[in-house]
Amino acid sequence: MSENAYSHYLALAAKHLPGSDVKDLDVLATALHLEKNYWENFKNSVANGIALALNGD
Repeated sequence: MSENAYSHYLALAAKHLPGSDVKDLDVLATALHLEKNYWENFKNSVANGIALALNGD
C-alpha cells in the first residue's frame, strides 16, 4: 500500500469513525466501506433526481 493511499484511509477513518483506533485494519476497512457506500447512495440519489426532473412525478 502506498503512503498516499494509507493517508487517504486514515482520513476516511477520522471522518467516519472519529475517536477509533486508526491502527486497526478493521477500522480502516470499515471506513472505506462506509465511504464507498456513501458515494453509491449519492450516485443513485442524483440519478433518481434527474429521472424525476426529466419524467415528472
